[in-house]
Amino acid sequence: MEGYFIEGGHQNRILLALRSELPNEVDWAFNKLMALSFEWHEFSLNMVPGLLEELVTFVQPLFGWVQSVETRQLDDLNEEDVAALNDNYNLERVLQVFHIVRNVSFLEHNTRPLSEVAALRKMLQQGLNLPSIAQLGELRVYCLETLESMSEHIVLRTKFDLYLQQLHGLIASNDRTLILGGLRSLIRLAGNEHNERILGDIDPDVILRISQLLLIKDEELVATALDYLYQYSSFSGETPIQIAKNFPGNIVSILVGFLSWGSPKSVPGPAIVDPVQQIQHEPYRALHWLQSNFELNPNSWMYETDLFGLYSTRFGSQGPMLRSPDLVTVAKVGFPAIEQQIVQNPEGGQPQQVIKGLAKKPWIDFSRDGKLRCRWMGCPTEFTTEQELFQHAVHDHLPVGLGMYTCQWLSCRRFVLPTNDRQAVIKHLRTHFPLTPSVKPFSNRPRWFDMRPTILEVPGRELAGVPLTAVVTLRNLSRHKRNQKYFLPYEENLARIMGEFPKMAGFIVDILSNLRVG
Repeated sequence: MEGYFIEGGHQNRILLALRSELPNEVDWAFNKLMALSFEWHEFSLNMVPGLLEELVTFVQPLFGWVQSVETRQLDDLNEEDVAALNDNYNLERVLQVFHIVRNVSFLEHNTRPLSEVAALRKMLQQGLNLPSIAQLGELRVYCLETLESMSEHIVLRTKFDLYLQQLHGLIASNDRTLILGGLRSLIRLAGNEHNERILGDIDPDVILRISQLLLIKDEELVATALDYLYQYSSFSGETPIQIAKNFPGNIVSILVGFLSWGSPKSVPGPAIVDPVQQIQHEPYRALHWLQSNFELNPNSWMYETDLFGLYSTRFGSQGPMLRSPDLVTVAKVGFPAIEQQIVQNPEGGQPQQVIKGLAKKPWIDFSRDGKLRCRWMGCPTEFTTEQELFQHAVHDHLPVGLGMYTCQWLSCRRFVLPTNDRQAVIKHLRTHFPLTPSVKPFSNRPRWFDMRPTILEVPGRELAGVPLTAVVTLRNLSRHKRNQKYFLPYEENLARIMGEFPKMAGFIVDILSNLRVG
């Protein structure tokens, strides 16, 4: 059915509906676009010439108003002002447009077409300046996530580029979602070689902020901040020297501490304990259970009684529990986009509470005490953690030497034609489910878009995540003679770690060799 709605150029059914100005037709078109952009991984903007431009017309009035007012006036907006904006500019429709654009931006073949529409990029950047209240806050996040996907194709003109300044402002904020989005956008900008000259001149305040983020007990924040350091320490010229010089204290000390992250052999750096072990009491236990077993899906819903029943089955014999309304409150903390509604019982009984937007993760079997079942075609294997499930899928279903690879997870159609690029299939496999080593209460992406791979992978080595990113950043820094003074107090530590963690030995040998050559 996708072809019926997508193909046809200027006679395309969806495009004509958008241009009709008939409310029912426009609503139908947006509902169809929401579903296609969310579910169909091959959806391309190039299939319907003019579609993006037509969508932009629905948001131009609002952003024309945004451009006409001063930043101070935007900051002073309150809920009543937002209600007035909704009456004048139909904020719900604007949210739908940017939700669709955000969804398609997660598909690589759409990022370049999006980045080439100057009017859209201007609106997205204006969206970053909106205050974080109610619908405007949600719109701001959509703009940030779309820009993050486009960043690898954005070319900066000067170090005072507005987009660059906005990203620096985001990572200086106290909003975790904005900090992560800002960091990831900066990392993607650095992946474009045309930006190296401008990005290489790093503001010392940015380095100071990165150092602060590395001390927070949040694995995703730490991993993303380390990704930033790795990417920028890979630059040629003076950038790696400036990173070490402007970092408060000794950056090598911090990075060496991360080499033993999660290991029982050495005293770890500023890391957190695995939530499965540390979260034993409510409401933290319930929050972790919800994040691990459920996901956002705007097309799904479930009764509050059913959710509480699953919760009771899981924890009924393990001490005090939350009441059903309190469990829903915790669910809203973990998934801010869900909604609570009252529906009439079709059998004539009492009205029931429904949670809209929450769905069970399809690979978790609740009848087996939270066991995770492999959803690879024909595989009945079960595991206790998502990490174990992912490793199983990589090693057993995508083994080295197989030759041609494809994805057979659920009904995936990403690799209809097999490929010999094993790493590409592994990278794609991550998008089917987020690995959740820690509680991430503000993540609200669909599962196939969640957690774009930000960790490094080395073929043939079982080394990834925080320790790997830390050691390769150390290697980048050690290549510059003026940085080697920072390493001198830690040569013995590095040699000891090399003995304790053989899989890290190759990188540490490179570091120690650089120090000897210097």
